[in-house]
Amino acid sequence: MSETNASTALETKLFQLQLTTKRTDGILAKSEEEPIARHQGTLRTVIGEVENLRLTVEAEKLGRKEDTTEWSEEIDTKISEADSHVRLTKEWLAENKRKLEEMENDEKIKFERLNPPRSAKRDITRLFVILTTTRPKSEAVFPVVVVEVNGIRCRALIDSGAGSSYVSAKLIDLLKLKPSQSQIKNIDMLMASKTSKLEIYDMKFDSLDGSFSLPVRATKVNKSELLLIDNPKYPKLINQHPHLTGVTMNDDDVKDTLPVHVILGSGEYAKIKTQTRPRIGDEKAPIAELTKFDLPRR
Repeated sequence: MSETNASTALETKLFQLQLTTKRTDGILAKSEEEPIARHQGTLRTVIGEVENLRLTVEAEKLGRKEDTTEWSEEIDTKISEADSHVRLTKEWLAENKRKLEEMENDEKIKFERLNPPRSAKRDITRLFVILTTTRPKSEAVFPVVVVEVNGIRCRALIDSGAGSSYVSAKLIDLLKLKPSQSQIKNIDMLMASKTSKLEIYDMKFDSLDGSFSLPVRATKVNKSELLLIDNPKYPKLINQHPHLTGVTMNDDDVKDTLPVHVILGSGEYAKIKTQTRPRIGDEKAPIAELTKFDLPRR
């Protein structure tokens, strides 16, 4: 490449570098990971091309014994400004990665709270009031109802101690819903405050016969299911306890493990309670309580 061609190409690349640098603030303002990552790659590419052309032109100038100090300093200034914009994109991407990792960690903590280890299940089963028991050498029976969410049948666990309701990412994908609210929040943990992105969805829960509907606002958890529970084998369980005679359950699945995609909190539990007295047996027997999802159609 001749000096004239190399110099022209260098000026063009320096102009391109200037335009690319000016776009940084606007791209960062949109806070979208992929465009920011692409912009960082573009900056690096153009900087590299400027450096290569600069070496070619500088060699030709030095060959003619020209003083390149001022010329080189001008290019250094432009490259230095572009480098600072590369650092801005790196810092944004690093911070975004940190926030995403914190969100995943927060969701893991939340999920572990909702799905305690086996040794802890015995302590919490009496807090649930749909059909619960602590059976020797077996898993706890969780308070689960089968409902239809926007037309899709799934299981919902009632957690009367939870302040909010939660829904799995898989169910949201099946429903093809968009969040009614999405925001970054600081969540107070035991030792620190964490930043987490929350997506909240408005859904309609129906009983299987369509006689009862409940609007629910739930927070998405990025899991394919919120819980995998052992099949309680309701017919056998009911036959083993005389105080459950006449109780029927609307979950007749025979698989060994059953997925739960929704957790309903205390607010929803209050709305589905009925005046029917619970069926209560001895200390370790299951407790059955009728909910509005189970009421017969009138």
